[in-house]
Amino acid sequence: MKFAVLAGLFALPLLAGCAQQPMMADKSCESSMKMADAAIMKSSDAAKKAMAMKEMEMAKQMMMQKKEAECMMHADMAMKIII
Repeated sequence: MKFAVLAGLFALPLLAGCAQQPMMADKSCESSMKMADAAIMKSSDAAKKAMAMKEMEMAKQMMMQKKEAECMMHADMAMKIII
C-alpha cells in the first residue's frame, strides 16, 4: 500500500509535465507573430514600437523562408521589446 502511494506521488510531476506539452506544441511562428502584432498595435511608445516592428519584419522574412525557429525567436523578441 505504501509503495503504491509513493509511486503515485512520484508520478505526479511527470503527469504535470505531460499536461503542459500540448500547450508548447501549439506555439508556432504564426501564433507568436499574431500575439506580438496585437501587443505592438496597443503600444503608444513610438521608440519601442519601431524596434518591435523591425523584429516583426525579420520574423516575416524567416517565415517566408520556412525557418520556424528563427521566426519565433524574432516574434518573441518583438514581444519582449514592446512589453
